[in-house]
Amino acid sequence: MDLQKIKELALANGFKLKEQASGNMDLNAYVYDFANAIEREVKAQAVPEGFVVASTKDLNIIYDQINDWNTDWPLVFELFNRILEAQEPANESE
Repeated sequence: MDLQKIKELALANGFKLKEQASGNMDLNAYVYDFANAIEREVKAQAVPEGFVVASTKDLNIIYDQINDWNTDWPLVFELFNRILEAQEPANESE
């Protein structure tokens, strides 16, 4: 989350600007650190390790294909790969 968004949220929820060592008015640095720590924790819990997020549309197609005698296996594998590849950036640590 960018610093401006953190500042907006903090000010909207009762935090106050304080004069910093530089002389300008801002939130104390620990407010930004805390907000970033919360964001990292939320991201880590959003999708537990070993799990991925998939659209219900893709999952329904896979389910229908697997339960069909004329399964289009290349389509099933393509959808699985799309689901897995889409997760790679989301699981990187900041």
